[in-house]
Amino acid sequence: MLNFKEFFENFDYKDQEFSDKNGLYSVGQMIDYSNKNKTLQNIDTKMLLHNLEPSEYETGSDLPGHPEFTKRAEAASLEYPIVVIEYPDGLWIADGVHRLYKANQLGLKTIKGYILDSSELDQFKKN
Repeated sequence: MLNFKEFFENFDYKDQEFSDKNGLYSVGQMIDYSNKNKTLQNIDTKMLLHNLEPSEYETGSDLPGHPEFTKRAEAASLEYPIVVIEYPDGLWIADGVHRLYKANQLGLKTIKGYILDSSELDQFKKN
């Protein structure tokens, strides 16, 4: 069994998924697309803090504040931008909740990220 450090070092973003009420999407494809087609922005962390509130879909170590979540957040590198989806009800993080948590803990006012419109998601949909 891998320890936490080995797991984190072998973590592959291309295997990650994001879901909403319309489907399941490839985070790896979103990141690749964003790197090529989107402008990196400084996003106000206050606009994202609702992403740290527990949802009915998160349990255990997925919950912000859980020791494993906190450990992953502490190890997260703010060098990597987050990926955010803009929906009519706000900005939702597809990749980077641990980085947002860390940025918030450090008192940072902004975080680097890409913003995709929800209308762009279909191209990343998994079958």
